[in-house]
Amino acid sequence: MEKPIKTLGDFFDRFSRSQGVLGLAIRNAREILKHNPDYPDVERLLNQPFGRISVEDGVLVYHDSISSVAEKITGLNATLD
Repeated sequence: MEKPIKTLGDFFDRFSRSQGVLGLAIRNAREILKHNPDYPDVERLLNQPFGRISVEDGVLVYHDSISSVAEKITGLNATLD
């Protein structure tokens, strides 16, 4: 990613434009919610193949609800299946 993501909404917006499986999953979820926001067809979401997300040497910056000081985790490596 070229720029830091500041909100969860930014995260989903950024990946929803991708041509990968994650982008497709986000677009499908939005479409399902648009058709019936009160009773979405979550079965369609649960059956969608997702793939794998790999993070190498990532950085996570977050604020808790009590402190105004940002916490930072560096050297983050993860694989999400």
